[in-house]
Amino acid sequence: MLHAHTFPFRRQVTLGLAFVSALAACASSGSCVRADDELKTLIPLWKAHETEVSTAYLKYKRMRYSGLFPLSSADLDKLLAGVCPEDSSEPAMRKLAKGLLVKPNEVPQPWTECESWFEGTKVKEREGGGAGFTQVYDGKREIVYDPRNKQVNLMSPGASRQYLPPLSSFRSVPPADDLYRVQGRSGGRIDVFREGKPGKLDVSLATDASSGIVRRRTFRDKSGKVVKEIWQDGLITYPGGVVFPSRVADANYNASGGLTFIIITILEEARFNFDLPADTFSVGTTGGVTLFDQRDSKKTYTQRVVDPVSDVVQLVGTTKAEGRLPWLKSAWWVAPILVAGAALLLFFRARRTRKSRPA
Repeated sequence: MLHAHTFPFRRQVTLGLAFVSALAACASSGSCVRADDELKTLIPLWKAHETEVSTAYLKYKRMRYSGLFPLSSADLDKLLAGVCPEDSSEPAMRKLAKGLLVKPNEVPQPWTECESWFEGTKVKEREGGGAGFTQVYDGKREIVYDPRNKQVNLMSPGASRQYLPPLSSFRSVPPADDLYRVQGRSGGRIDVFREGKPGKLDVSLATDASSGIVRRRTFRDKSGKVVKEIWQDGLITYPGGVVFPSRVADANYNASGGLTFIIITILEEARFNFDLPADTFSVGTTGGVTLFDQRDSKKTYTQRVVDPVSDVVQLVGTTKAEGRLPWLKSAWWVAPILVAGAALLLFFRARRTRKSRPA
């Protein structure tokens, strides 16, 4: 029993001596910074990042791939490092595509040109500029307009199968309320770790010390295998002091550590905290469009839009939570007419029956 208690005591003494020795070395070098002080610097920056942008406009190119070479985390890091994060030129984009795709020649243009607007929870993304494929969440409903097949779909929040990138996908910010510990500091980088709960992923953060932007966010399972990574490179400070990465790469890996899916976004233009036009989150269409209102889970309402409109929502109005659908509201007078018509039909049918009876 004496031996069982002696080993933990000796281990504690050893760890204590090592800690004292480390403090002495830090003090003698004059470069010792407490981990608590590092976190006291980073966490307020993360909180500020969550609230500093009220409105935004972003123009960017997006690469969204499966059918990839099974690159490891180190391989992908090397590929990304070989292309300037601010470079969205065709040669740079094709270099990335060639390094990622098993069959790059089968994709004529392996990126999509997009622009997005943000205000609070509202989001609008349009592809290709002008009247390209458009997705909107206007705070009440989701709207998807595909001019190629001349269709507009209105859905309840969260019902669309299309991915609508939120502002956080262009600058990932760690939850400020999680528990972190600092693992080290190298130059202008602070390495932070968050241990996941049982069954959850551990997260390592390579953070820019001055701005608080996470340059690399790595998710690992409990065995240490990399499951997901987010790179954020090419930091630019915009008017008002808002710092955003020029390039974001969001990668997923399989159980063997091979790359399976990636989204790369390269920012070309950005504006923050300005007044957006009142019709920013409206969706206008050309004529000859079919509108499918799928907000009622029991029934889809279909409407043919003959002429161009500036806001499709004006044609259909609101759901039960907001009020009755306008075609139901405006057609309240139809019911009495139908009842009267049915009564007349029955009257004339009964009269004809009486006349046809033999005397």
